[in-house]
Amino acid sequence: MKFFRKKWPIFTLTLTIVLFADQITKALARAKLVPEKSLTLIKGILSLDIVKNAGSAFGLLKGNIFLFQVIALTIIIAVLLYLLVYRPASMLIRIALGLIVAGSIGNFIDRAFFKQVTDFINLHYWPVFNVADSSVVVGTVLLFVKGLFSRK
Repeated sequence: MKFFRKKWPIFTLTLTIVLFADQITKALARAKLVPEKSLTLIKGILSLDIVKNAGSAFGLLKGNIFLFQVIALTIIIAVLLYLLVYRPASMLIRIALGLIVAGSIGNFIDRAFFKQVTDFINLHYWPVFNVADSSVVVGTVLLFVKGLFSRK
């Protein structure tokens, strides 16, 4: 029980904040951004452009919503089981897993309700993405870095 009182909250807090940010920003993007009309924030570097993505990263495998939903659910369940079974002591790992689950749930919600994912952050040198995508990438990088520097 000690694990849940002391270590579960950072995972839950990370997941909640990121999922909330993802859903709010996507709702704002759907409400305020116009397709084919870019909102420039930093000329040549950053703009907001609404893109409806029916595929995965880079628009791959379009139309395979069921496959993406199964993958997302598998990731979510696997992470929750990992937390319950292994109870990682590292705060960094718990934060990273919170980021990954938040991103997975965020895009899962989009696919469930809209049959596509709303992307809107355009860095001009990278495909358009959203907060959920960023969350999964940052969480994965944190796990990778933690793995590189952990002592056995």
